[in-house]
Amino acid sequence: SVFAILTRLLFNLKNIYVETNSPAKALAVVEKLLLLNPSDWNERRDRGVLWYQLGNRRAALADLETYLKQVPDAPDRRDLARLAESLRKDAPRKPKEG
Repeated sequence: SVFAILTRLLFNLKNIYVETNSPAKALAVVEKLLLLNPSDWNERRDRGVLWYQLGNRRAALADLETYLKQVPDAPDRRDLARLAESLRKDAPRKPKEG
């Protein structure tokens, strides 16, 4: 199907960008993959890692927490939970109201 071909093409393009250390380009492709399949939790994980590499800790944490919630038996759970915890500790606190 056209959907399957497009998904495969984007997946291969993302891998090329990851392998050539082009996280911004890889992120743009992951965004397109998630438009095609919003519940692809592996792409959500990958987007979180790419956000982390690009310095957007808040977006990284949101994606990693979503992945960990949706894929409780993930083989990479321990490493990603550690990363998420590190991001939580370093996240700027919301200012107190009052």
